[in-house]
Amino acid sequence: MKRSSCRSRLSRVFAAGLCLLAFSGAGDILFRDGFEKPVEIGKGWRKSWGPAGRSNEKAHGGAWAIREAPENRYGLSVWYREFNATPGAVYKASAWVFVPEQTFGVVPKLSINSLNWSTLAGASTRERGKWVKLEVKYRNSVNTRLRLQLYQAGQRPGMEGAVMYWDDVSVERELKPVDPKAGIRINPLVMKGMEVVPAGGMKITVKPGVMLVDGTPVTVPDATTFELQSPRRIEVHDEAAVLTDEAPRGYGRGTALELCRSRGTTIAGVLDPASLRIKVGKGPDAELYLEGKDWRADKVWGRVGRLPDGRIGPKTRVYMDYAVSLMRIDTLAVRSDGTVVLRRGNEHKMVPKPPRPDLYSAPLCNVYLPYHCRELTRDNIYPIGPPFPEPGQGELEAKAALIPKTRAKLAAGKDLTVVFWGDSVTCGGNASSPDKAFPLAFTDWLRCRFPESHIRYVNAGTGGWNSKSKLPLFDKEVLSHRPDLVVIEFVNDMGFDREMIFRNYDEAVSKVRALGGEVIILTPHFTRPDWMGAGAGMRTPEIRKAVGYLKEFGREHRVGIADASRRWAHLWIEGIPYLTLLDNAINHPDDRGHALFVDELKLFFLADPEEVRPERSAEPAMPAAKP
Repeated sequence: MKRSSCRSRLSRVFAAGLCLLAFSGAGDILFRDGFEKPVEIGKGWRKSWGPAGRSNEKAHGGAWAIREAPENRYGLSVWYREFNATPGAVYKASAWVFVPEQTFGVVPKLSINSLNWSTLAGASTRERGKWVKLEVKYRNSVNTRLRLQLYQAGQRPGMEGAVMYWDDVSVERELKPVDPKAGIRINPLVMKGMEVVPAGGMKITVKPGVMLVDGTPVTVPDATTFELQSPRRIEVHDEAAVLTDEAPRGYGRGTALELCRSRGTTIAGVLDPASLRIKVGKGPDAELYLEGKDWRADKVWGRVGRLPDGRIGPKTRVYMDYAVSLMRIDTLAVRSDGTVVLRRGNEHKMVPKPPRPDLYSAPLCNVYLPYHCRELTRDNIYPIGPPFPEPGQGELEAKAALIPKTRAKLAAGKDLTVVFWGDSVTCGGNASSPDKAFPLAFTDWLRCRFPESHIRYVNAGTGGWNSKSKLPLFDKEVLSHRPDLVVIEFVNDMGFDREMIFRNYDEAVSKVRALGGEVIILTPHFTRPDWMGAGAGMRTPEIRKAVGYLKEFGREHRVGIADASRRWAHLWIEGIPYLTLLDNAINHPDDRGHALFVDELKLFFLADPEEVRPERSAEPAMPAAKP
C-alpha cells in the first residue's frame, strides 16, 4: 500500500484551516464586592491572623465595608480571596481603603499573590483620613490560581488598636487572542525552546529548552526523537452481505461495511480504499467481482452497492475483504528530572482520548494520529494550552438577569418545569446513558443546587428535525407542559438564513413568554469540518453564520444565549482535536461534548458563585516570609 501522510489524508477528507481565536478583547469583571451583603467566611472571602469582618463604621460606596485590625503579636491581618486564573491573561485589581488619621504605622496594601503568599504585584498608601483607591495590574504567566490580598504591609509586633477599612473591591481580566501560529508557545509552561517538529515518517523531535514542572523550571538539555507507531490497522475477511441496488453515497446510502460503522452511520475515512475486495466465495483465492462492472462503492464512507447489469444478483450473497484504521492521541511530556517521555493514548474508532499525565511531569503537547497516518506533519501537533477561561461575575450577572423568574422560583424552593426542545442531540445522541446527555445532566445539576425545588424535566427532542419542522408541534410538545424554562438546541438549524432563524425563534420565544416562561438558546456544538463551512479545520473558530444570527436574536430580544460553541472552538487550544468528541464522527457529541452544554447552561445560575478551590485547612499556617 502506498504511504500516505496525515496531512494528505486530512486534506482529502476534511478541509484545513487555521484562524485567530479571541475570547475577550475588553475586560471581563471576575468579581466585585461592596460588602453590602453578609459575608460567609470560606465561601469566596477568607481572613487570617488579625480580626476582619463587615462593619458599618465606615463605607465608601454603600453602608458597609470590611474592617481589618492587625493582631498584636505579628502586626498582621489578611483579608483575601482566591480565584481561578488563565495563563497569559492580564489581571487588574482595585480597592478603596480608609485609614483613620489617629492610626499610625498602618500601611494598607492591595496585592495579587501566588498561593504560596509571594507578591506578584502590589500597591500601598500612607494617606490618612480619606478614602484612597489602590490599583494593581499583573500579567499572569503560568498560574492557574491567584490570590487577591488586602492587608497590612511591613507588619511589626505591637500594632493592637490599629485599623483600616476596605470597600468596593474588584478584579478584572483581559484575555489576549490565541494565535495558532504561536506553536508550542501556546503552552504556558514552556519558558524557553521546547519546539516539537516532525522528523520524517512517524518520527518527531522535541528540541532542548526549559519548562515548568510543578512550578519548578526544568531544563531539557538535549533534543529527543521518538518514533510513533501508526494507528492500528484491522483487517476483515469474508464479511458476508447481500448488496443493495441503491447507489452508495455518504453515511446512509448503500450497504455498509460493518467495521466502517460508528453508531449506525458509517465513518468517513476509516476505510483503506485500496483494501476493498468483493468475492464470489470465501477465502483469499476466491474469484473476484469487478469494481465498476459488478459493484460500486463510496470508499470515503465505507458503503457499497451492486450494479444492475453486473454478475451480482439482488439476492446474491457476496464476501468482502477490507481493512480499517483506528485513531489515537499520544502525549509528549517533561518529567521533573528533565526527561522527555512519550505516552501512548488508547486507540478508538471515533473518540480517542489522550493519556493521563504521569505524576511529577508536565504535558507539552498532544500528537493526533488520524486514520491511516503514516507520516507526521505540524498539523498533527497540538500544543497543550490553558483551559477554557470561565466567565467572571460580570457575565454571570448579565446571564442571571435574563431569567429572573426561573431564578426566583428556585431561590424560593418552588416547583419548576424545564422543557428541552431540539433535535437528535437534545434526544441524547450519542451520550452513553440518558443521565450523561445534556438535558438530564443539567436538570440533575439544578436539582442538586436547588434541593428544595421539585424540578420537572421534559425532553421534547426529535432526531433529524429542525426548528422549522417542529414549530407546528410546539403547542403540543412544549406549551402543553406549562414550562417555566425552555432550553432550545438545534444544530440542524445551521443551514438557515437570518430571516428563517429570526422567524422561527421569535414565534417560539413569544409563545413561551405569553405563558410567563423564559428561554435559553444553546449555540450548537461543532460538526465534521466539511459540514462547518468553507475553510473549516480542526483549529477553526466559530464560522457558521447561523450561530451569529442566534446571538444577534438573543441580543435584540433579551433572550439568554448559552454559547456552547465557544467551548468547542477552544478545544484545540487545550490540545484536543474537536472531531474526537463526536461519537458518531459526524455530528453527535460524546459524554464530554454533552458536558460542554451543561457547563454553559450552569452559568445562568452562578451569579454568586463559590470559588472552586482545592481542599485545605480553614486557617492557613503562618507563612515563612512576610506576604
